[in-house]
Amino acid sequence: MGLLMLMFGLLFALAACGGGGDSEAPADDAAETENADSPEAGEASLVAAGEEAYQKSCISCHGGNLEGGAGPALTDLTLSKEEIIEVIKNGRGTMPGGLAPGNEEAIAEYLLSQQ
Repeated sequence: MGLLMLMFGLLFALAACGGGGDSEAPADDAAETENADSPEAGEASLVAAGEEAYQKSCISCHGGNLEGGAGPALTDLTLSKEEIIEVIKNGRGTMPGGLAPGNEEAIAEYLLSQQ
């Protein structure tokens, strides 16, 4: 019975994930375009996209500061980028896979940037 309640609670929490909030437009398109060719700009934009995807798909279980909650804390990751992507795609433990389709690499970059 306890396991059933835990699964129901996790399902409810995951259903609350997502949302389709409006994203803000960049304040200065010219500056963004000017720096878009540098590797640092590409990585920074990937990290920013990862943060946005994390907030839509992961924050309800892993917390706003990666501190954990229903899911484990993500503050001291020992996984490689590829391993993080695999966990996001396929899930692990009670975490189902496929919660952020197309955003796995960006979320992995964001998580690694926060270590």
